[in-house]
Amino acid sequence: MHHETLPRSAGTRLRQWWHHTWTLGAALLGLAMLGGSVLTAGFLPETLARERAFRAARPCPADAAPQADCLHTLHARVRGTVVDTRPKQQQYTLRLQGPPPVPAEIDFQSPTPLLQHLRPGDEVTLTQWRSYTVTASRAGTAQHSTDTPVDEPELVTGLSLILLTLGSYTLHAAVLCRRPRPIGTGLPPVLAYRGKAAMAAAAWVLPAGFLGATWGGPPVVLLTWAAVLPGLRWWLRRRGKRAPASRHRSS
Repeated sequence: MHHETLPRSAGTRLRQWWHHTWTLGAALLGLAMLGGSVLTAGFLPETLARERAFRAARPCPADAAPQADCLHTLHARVRGTVVDTRPKQQQYTLRLQGPPPVPAEIDFQSPTPLLQHLRPGDEVTLTQWRSYTVTASRAGTAQHSTDTPVDEPELVTGLSLILLTLGSYTLHAAVLCRRPRPIGTGLPPVLAYRGKAAMAAAAWVLPAGFLGATWGGPPVVLLTWAAVLPGLRWWLRRRGKRAPASRHRSS
C-alpha cells in the first residue's frame, strides 16, 4: 500500500505544478495582449492625423524647402521589375536606383497601368510625401503604390481589436482554471466554446476592417465588429446544443 501511494502522490504534484504553470502563463500572456491592445490603440490618433494630412497635401511649389509638408517629385531609373501573377504569390514590385531619398523598391497592387511596361534603364518620376513614395509615372502614365498612410487607422484599429479579443479570452481562461477542480478532470469544458467564440470574433475583424477602409474609417470597424458579437455568440451556443443531440442520434 505504501509503495502504491508514492507514484500517485508524485503524479498529483506534477499535475498540480503543470496546472499552476499553465494558469500563470495564460494570465501573463493575456495581460500582455491586453496591454498591447491599449498600446496599439494609442497610435490611432497619430495615424488618423497622418492620413488626413496626406489627403490634404498638394504639389510643392517650385521654391518649397526639402522638408516642406507637400508632394515632392524626384527622378529615378528603373533597376528591374517583378510581376508575379501566381495565386497567393502575387507580387508587383518596381526596383529603383538613384540617390536618396529614392527608395530601393516600391510595391503596387497590380501590374497596370505602368509597371508591366517598364524596362531596366527607364527613367520614372516619383511622387513622395514625407517618407512615403506614393506614385510612379512615365510619359504621362501614373500608378499609385501601396506605400501610403491611407487605411493605416483601420489596420491599427483591427490589430487592437484582435489583441483585445484574444487577450480577454486568455486572461479569462486563466481565471477559470484557478477555480478548484477535482484532480484529473482537465481543463474546464467551457474553454473550448469560449475559445471558438474568441477566434471567430478575432476573425471577424478582417471583414469589419475592410468595410471601415471602404467607408467610414475606424468607427465603422469598431461598430461593425461589436454589432456582430451577440449574433456570433448566439450562433455558437445554438451549434453547441445541436452537436450533442446529433452525436446521440448517430449512436
